[in-house]
Amino acid sequence: LTVKIMLETLYCRIISKAYFVRYPYIVVDNSNDNIEETLHESERFRDFFCAGVALNSEQALDMILENQPEVVFINIEPVNQKNDISLAIIGQLHQFLDKLPLFVVLADSQKYAYDAIKAGAFGYLLKPVQKIDLIKCLLKVQKARNIPFRIEKENFIPAQVPENTENTELPEALTRICIK
Repeated sequence: LTVKIMLETLYCRIISKAYFVRYPYIVVDNSNDNIEETLHESERFRDFFCAGVALNSEQALDMILENQPEVVFINIEPVNQKNDISLAIIGQLHQFLDKLPLFVVLADSQKYAYDAIKAGAFGYLLKPVQKIDLIKCLLKVQKARNIPFRIEKENFIPAQVPENTENTELPEALTRICIK
């Protein structure tokens, strides 16, 4: 019985991966509060999942090479100044990868915005990260990487009703279209 359950679970995972492709991201930060905030805000995007959290540049480099994520959220103003989190990681990745992940820089001020642009960062978000700013950023990522955006089931778009149906009532199922 347990073998049957394990096989069914494995089958469901394979099927779900085939139909619902998810894209990895990595968070590079050394503050638990910042990491939790970033993870919490990005939970609503079911097309993305957290592949890992790195506390310094060395861990980040290893994790990026291993997982090859679509997005890397990097805090360049670390709480602990002993950690070497910096934009230099982008330059190091050019040695190993042809297609780099898109880097989204997180910072407390606009102080490092110019440096981030020079290094090739895709986005720059001010902390605390506002939900709408993260939504806009991930939508830009989806557009840049041609990732289809799936709308939640409860978001319906009313269907166009033909003009020649003045007095006919259409069934409820035909008046709304669900985008998956």
